[in-house]
Amino acid sequence: NPTMATVIVLTSYRGLCGAFNSNIVKHARALIEELQAKGRELEFIVQGKKGIAAFKYLRLPVAERLVGVSDKPTFARAEAIAERLMKAYEAGTLDEAYLVYSTFRSASSQAPKHEMILPLAGLKGEESGGPIYCRETKCEVDFSTGCLVQQMGEGEREVRRLRREPQLDEEG
Repeated sequence: NPTMATVIVLTSYRGLCGAFNSNIVKHARALIEELQAKGRELEFIVQGKKGIAAFKYLRLPVAERLVGVSDKPTFARAEAIAERLMKAYEAGTLDEAYLVYSTFRSASSQAPKHEMILPLAGLKGEESGGPIYCRETKCEVDFSTGCLVQQMGEGEREVRRLRREPQLDEEG
């Protein structure tokens, strides 16, 4: 049974027109309540000054604050967070990870949403039936096996299993 979850909340550094940040925080609060009702112990990673201020106001402890990255996000910054989460997941100290963000509909309309990003079975890409490949990072995510495969060099590759096998008790 999952017990530990990380919730990553992506807000902006500055206030934007409308309720962009407040809608993301409101959506995150609903997810937090849902996870707490399921008995999850939660850790929060919050990006953006507006989200950090909201979590402080709500008295929710933030394990990691990401400030000044929303204007110029880099793959390296995202990779560092993903690496930390994957190591914790592989070690068994993290059971689930969720990402709360806003999707673009139009210049005047954005919709907050969340996705389970660990375990991989929570990602919607699994429904596509095939792996997803990213050229920039030379990574492939295979949802059928729960593996992340990264090309390291000529003929070399690193395979990481991101779906834990069910634990059997002593009798089974």
